[in-house]
Amino acid sequence: MTTTSPVSRRERTTSRCSWWRVTGTGRAVGCGGLRILGAGTAEIKRMYVEPAWRGMGVAVRILRALEQVARRSGVVDLVLETGTRQPEAMRFYEREGYRRIDNFGPYRGEPESVCYARRLPAPTAAVIGR
Repeated sequence: MTTTSPVSRRERTTSRCSWWRVTGTGRAVGCGGLRILGAGTAEIKRMYVEPAWRGMGVAVRILRALEQVARRSGVVDLVLETGTRQPEAMRFYEREGYRRIDNFGPYRGEPESVCYARRLPAPTAAVIGR
C-alpha cells in the first residue's frame, strides 16, 4: 500500500487505549488496539483484517501504527495473545519480530492461548521528527 492507496487510518485514543481502523472503499477492513498496561508495557488487542484484504499489507500497517503510538507513549515492551487455532496470526507475529513467551496475565493456564512479546527499538531521529 502506498499513500495514494484508498486505505486510510483513523485513530481513537484514550489515556490507556488507542484503537486504529483501516478503511478501504468506504468501509472498515481492519482494526487493532493498544492497551497500556503500565511500567513501559502495552498489550496489542483485537488485531483483525477482513479476509478479502489479507496479504495487502493492512495488518502490517496497523501493527506499525500501534508500535509507533506505543513508542510515543514510553512503551518499551509489547505483548499480545492469540489462539492456537490461528496459525496465520502466529506466523504473522513471528515474521514481524515477536517471540513466543509464557502466557501472561489473564491468559495464564489457558491451553488455547499463545502469547508473544517484542521489545521496541529505541526511537530514531526519523521517528522523533514525526
